Amino acid sequence: MFAITCIITAILCCPVGSVMAGEKEIIAQFVDESPTWPADLGDKPDFSEYHGKNIHIEMWFHDPLYVRFFTITAQEFEKLYPEINFSWTITQLPDPWDKLVVSLVSGRGAPDISGIEISQWGKFWKGPYQHMMPLPVREEGLYEKYIEDRMVAYTGPDGEVYGLPSDCPVVVYYYRQDVFDELGIHAPIETWDDFIEAGKKVRSTGRYMIGFGDNTMDQFWHLLLPRGGGYFDEQGNPIVNNEKGIETLQFMVDLVQEHGIAKVTQSSAGDVAGHAPWKTGEIVSLTGATWHPDYIMKIYYPELSGRWRAQPMPVGDPSHARAGSQGGTGMCITNQCEYPDLAWAYLKYSYGSYENQIKRWLSVHYLPSFKDAIFDPAVLEYEDPYFGNQRTGQMYAELAAEVPPFTIGRDWTALITAVNDRINEAYSGKMEPKEFLDWVVSRTR
Repeated sequence: MFAITCIITAILCCPVGSVMAGEKEIIAQFVDESPTWPADLGDKPDFSEYHGKNIHIEMWFHDPLYVRFFTITAQEFEKLYPEINFSWTITQLPDPWDKLVVSLVSGRGAPDISGIEISQWGKFWKGPYQHMMPLPVREEGLYEKYIEDRMVAYTGPDGEVYGLPSDCPVVVYYYRQDVFDELGIHAPIETWDDFIEAGKKVRSTGRYMIGFGDNTMDQFWHLLLPRGGGYFDEQGNPIVNNEKGIETLQFMVDLVQEHGIAKVTQSSAGDVAGHAPWKTGEIVSLTGATWHPDYIMKIYYPELSGRWRAQPMPVGDPSHARAGSQGGTGMCITNQCEYPDLAWAYLKYSYGSYENQIKRWLSVHYLPSFKDAIFDPAVLEYEDPYFGNQRTGQMYAELAAEVPPFTIGRDWTALITAVNDRINEAYSGKMEPKEFLDWVVSRTR
């Protein structure tokens, strides 16, 4: 008998009851009733010593779609080991990382498995990672299966890997096809100059081309990385205030102030008001990662299904990349886990097999992080109704190789917190881009 508790403490904008009711049907579509241990993971682990035992596994995630996928694989894992009496608690918390740090350092209260969003790993590299289990990905031949920069992101100061990557989050440009058609705007928009001209047409109708959050680094990072910029150099020193950083932020300020086609919006990933301008059509495009449609768009404005399209990022010159990267989560096992061998087998089953990389794509549309799975026909041939049956997976897969490399310094969390705190002062003209970015670096150091 499958025993699971899914605790949803922050389900975006939808009533919990309706979300959970809908989730049950979705989950049921993907659960394999007769699962087998994946052949690419070698021999099925023998856990005969746990036969007849009552074993509880607790997991914390910030994303309800992680709850969905791990609920699917938990049901399957239980069927693989029917002699063990499993129970599961899979919890979504809005911001679980500070709570996780406290739990790890204090030695009590931590879950068995937790997801740590990439921007939060800086909190853990300064000590708490020592309370997590190094994952034997190299010893078991898993490391080379993954797109390398996804693994580097979750590699600690000691060279050990502490998290399995949740996806391959490629940043692209999303736009309202119906509005572009109405105004005679040709897409895809290939250059930022063309973007500005198209934005003026949009603005003439009272709408805005794009929105920049007033307390988030998201859009700045979306534009900075493809231009060859970054937050840190390879030694972990902050470089966001270099020429690339200043140039990128000045471009964004110009979109707000000089061209008037970008609106500075209220920012909140879990608040209806933060996404209202896109829902109402006041803003008609955005930059976002491959997880953005299912995590945000399809939840906050499902009624716009069929009206959106996706394309590569516009470029300023031929040296710029047509894609960026944002987000992703490393799934870790804490040292408070009573059965780490079982937890590792379960995590490996969920994220370390080719077939479940594909199942994750099909069930939550998070791009596979395996080098070969990203080009599976299930990804390349998927037609997303939200994007007018566009083959978004094919575009994402092709662009993944264009994402520029970047370094996640140990002070990453501190830097983005500083950006978030005062970036609106740059957009509003209270601080010049160089002044603002110099301040960010001073706060980071």
